Amino acid sequence: MHVKKKFQEHKGTTLVELMVTLCIIVFVIGGTVTLGSAAFENLRTYQYHCECEALLIKLIDFREERMMTSRKDTIYEIFVFDQKVLFVRRPTHPTFGEHEKTEIFNLQYMQIQGTMTGQKFEIFPSGTLGKAGTMEMIKSSKAINLIGDSGKQDKIVFQVGNGRIYLNEE
Repeated sequence: MHVKKKFQEHKGTTLVELMVTLCIIVFVIGGTVTLGSAAFENLRTYQYHCECEALLIKLIDFREERMMTSRKDTIYEIFVFDQKVLFVRRPTHPTFGEHEKTEIFNLQYMQIQGTMTGQKFEIFPSGTLGKAGTMEMIKSSKAINLIGDSGKQDKIVFQVGNGRIYLNEE
């Protein structure tokens, strides 16, 4: 009977038990949020690098297409903006049925800066470029931090003489 009385006197929880429980819940939620935000930043960085590679491949394919067609009656031009790149095939003397073909490469995870922004340049039949410069890619505002990993920027470099286009990861 004496044991039964002791349990009946103890009703509810103490303040210490409540504080310990709340601390455990806060640590669990805090750890989950921290791990989640790190994973989200890694995802954005991965998407940024994939978009850099995709743009580089598109530029190189466009240049190689120009070299393979070797038609002198079509002008191949690239227009560079901060959020998109236009690839234009324009006939010099349009005949019936021929028209300009434009492809738009929209950028979601990066913005372009540098000497090529707001510029247009032509790719000649030999594969050489009409203009030299760099396209500096930075993560767009959709990403957590604005510049690539550890403050580095990726650059696509255009060389006039040999027509080389490459990604320079600093």
